[in-house]
Amino acid sequence: MKIEVSENSNESDLKQKDFPLDCEYYGENENVNENDLKIFIYSETLDKVDEYLSSDQNNELGGVLLGDICVNRDKKKFIYIDSLINAKHTNSSLSRLTFTHETWDYINEVREKEFPDKKILGWFHSHPGHTVFLSSFDIFIHENFFNMDYMVAYVFDPTIKERGFFIWRDGKIVRAEGYYVSGTSGKDEFNVRISLNQDEDLLKIIDSGNTDKKKNTGNFKNLTTISFLVLTLCILLLMIYNIYDINQKSILEEEYLKDLNEIKAENIKLTERLNNLMMEIELKRSDTTKNSEMTNDLSLTSNVNAGDNNKGNTEKISEDSRKNNSSNRKYVVKAGDTLEKIALKFYNTESATNLIMKQNNIKNQNDIRLGQELELPELNQ
Repeated sequence: MKIEVSENSNESDLKQKDFPLDCEYYGENENVNENDLKIFIYSETLDKVDEYLSSDQNNELGGVLLGDICVNRDKKKFIYIDSLINAKHTNSSLSRLTFTHETWDYINEVREKEFPDKKILGWFHSHPGHTVFLSSFDIFIHENFFNMDYMVAYVFDPTIKERGFFIWRDGKIVRAEGYYVSGTSGKDEFNVRISLNQDEDLLKIIDSGNTDKKKNTGNFKNLTTISFLVLTLCILLLMIYNIYDINQKSILEEEYLKDLNEIKAENIKLTERLNNLMMEIELKRSDTTKNSEMTNDLSLTSNVNAGDNNKGNTEKISEDSRKNNSSNRKYVVKAGDTLEKIALKFYNTESATNLIMKQNNIKNQNDIRLGQELELPELNQ
């Protein structure tokens, strides 16, 4: 991402300028942190920023702030914001705004053509329905792309018309106590008097207030009525805001549920693939076992045929039983077993099938079941 901040830090580019007189302070504790960077913004520029950020309350919008880095006769540095560039080609949602490479290309192109003498003084973005703060993602952007000590972040919630600036203080990002709006109509004269500390004008204002005190007492009832109406209006606005806030949370909940359902569907697919893989492994293992048993059966059958040709089935049974069987044994029928296979396995001939059937009172040689316990008889020596 291309952000030309190196030229912004050139102290030789500081403009010699006193604090604007036609301005109004917004915030609290104006003089608490005298060393904080003072922020002045032209009223028309602020209106354009808020108007743009209010144009879409379902997605975050943003852009960059332009202006001058100034220093007054007391060597106090301040910034004066009088221009802006709206960010285009961004990736945005209700809770996040990302400046893409195309966004920065567009910002740099517009700045070079329309504001060649202006400095990038910070950035701005909206928080529709989330109030004014910097998320962890916002802090990442500010720390990595707007890390000069004079760069600020402006956040505006268009749903409740709340705004605020964030500045650098001792290497940390903090919310500014307040800011100044310059060029406010109808208030210039009063602000000039306060800025110049003209005692005579102040005394006139105080005296005028004392003169009107008696008149105000007569209007107390009217003020009470107006106060009641204002309070009622505030309560009504609060109710409207709560309804809107509930709707916004409902939208967020629907997005989260959609993501959760997608994750569940993906888990189901993975589970199915795992089950299929396990079945394939089990089938391969079963085929291997069957092939091994068939090989053993063929070997045993070959040995039995050779013995039958030399001595006869009865004598072979008696001889092999002396070697392999000394007493009756128990055998549990397994998958794939038949009486012929069992006879071959323990007596080396299928002729022993009748002995096993007789010992276990089996009428039909196919009448055996999986898990059945058979008694293998001992052959007389």
